[in-house]
Amino acid sequence: MSVSESQNRISFFRRYSKEDKLLSILDLDPRKEKNLFKNEDLRKIVTEHPNLVKKKYKFRCYEKKIHPIVMALFLPVDEHVYKSMHKTYPEAKKSCPLAALVIRGSTLDDFKNALVKDPGDIEMFFAG
Repeated sequence: MSVSESQNRISFFRRYSKEDKLLSILDLDPRKEKNLFKNEDLRKIVTEHPNLVKKKYKFRCYEKKIHPIVMALFLPVDEHVYKSMHKTYPEAKKSCPLAALVIRGSTLDDFKNALVKDPGDIEMFFAG
């Protein structure tokens, strides 16, 4: 294996482990597992790896991929952690109707525009 192949392989596993760490912090059932949520762990990972909040992830409690900030808002997220996540990726509120509903500062236009992009998103959330 060449040096560049080895570096790519290491990079892949580091990226995977960062995402895996984020999921281990946020992938909780907000109705039953809020007490397992660790604000400090979330603060640390979003501070060290801010690009993680720009991606969507599949969480157990929701059928579609959503941004971590949305999932954090269903948990007892500290306001400073929330603000850090929002500052890193304020566009999340325009990415899906659910985000537009829960992210502070979202407008009716954010919600309408996101709903046009994915009209089944809200129905699925409230039906499930």
